[in-house]
Amino acid sequence: MSFRQIGSKKGWRHAFPLATFIINSVGCFFLGLVTGLSLETGFSLLIGTGFMGSFTTFSTFNIESIELLRMKNFKHFFFYTGASYTFGILASFVGIICGNLI
Repeated sequence: MSFRQIGSKKGWRHAFPLATFIINSVGCFFLGLVTGLSLETGFSLLIGTGFMGSFTTFSTFNIESIELLRMKNFKHFFFYTGASYTFGILASFVGIICGNLI
């Protein structure tokens, strides 16, 4: 599988998967927010696991990471995986803080 198969019909045009990075970062923030709000367990699971689980794209993140390795694009691979985890944790933390403030 290659980026051409994953991306649009015209094929993948960028080495860095920016769309997946943004979606996952936003999803981490909102999951942190839901966690920080301390909602009822059932509702928290519905929003956190159901909605946010389908909104974020962890499987796409993994496939894109593997494709970067297969293309020997090590610079983008390390930046993408490192930035995704770093920004994901940071976004979750900020979301939790915001949820606690509400």
